[in-house]
Amino acid sequence: SGTLKGIIHNIMVKAAGGGMVSFFVTMSTMPIILGSYYEIAFYSVLLNILIVPLMSVLLVAAIAYILMTVTVNPLGAIPALAVKAILAFYKLVCAALEGTGLGRRNLGAPSASAVIAFYAILIFICLYRGRCRSAVIAGGVVICMALMCIRVYSTPRLHMLDVGQGDCIIIKTSIDSAIICDCGSSDENDVGKYTLVPTLMSMGIRRITDLYVSHYDSD
Repeated sequence: SGTLKGIIHNIMVKAAGGGMVSFFVTMSTMPIILGSYYEIAFYSVLLNILIVPLMSVLLVAAIAYILMTVTVNPLGAIPALAVKAILAFYKLVCAALEGTGLGRRNLGAPSASAVIAFYAILIFICLYRGRCRSAVIAGGVVICMALMCIRVYSTPRLHMLDVGQGDCIIIKTSIDSAIICDCGSSDENDVGKYTLVPTLMSMGIRRITDLYVSHYDSD
């Protein structure tokens, strides 16, 4: 009984440590991810707890596969199975978490001032060693999350996109919705995929309330 309790305790301690590492990695990279992809998967903290411990096994198996393929080719299939199993497990967990409703959230690109404030606060709470450290860290984390997740809407804004020979106008009417006027080009392909969608994502727009087409030509 004592041995079992000790094992459970060690598992809980390691899980808590892994959770803290995963949360810190997610926090520290949030501005970079939002600035590059404009969305973030909040379940990534849980995903890292499950997947990170397997990364060392994956690395060893991959190296063994390469070495065995070069030297003893038939035995390379053994570590290859481990690699395939870990990657299949990763894909399965990602698919399962996507279906929980905690999947990707399009927040848009953060402003430069928000990113600077975020990392200034993050560095401060990492270096802080004064009184009430836990409260200071918790407060700093809340402020950092607010800087990345909360968008302030002021007034409607009009954006004209460069789509080559053509036009595309976006009128942002709220924090996450917009009106679109035209989106065509006679000299560029897939402007919707490569120009309009990335722009909407960078602005945090998840809903198009109205779409107006001024004429039926390709531009």
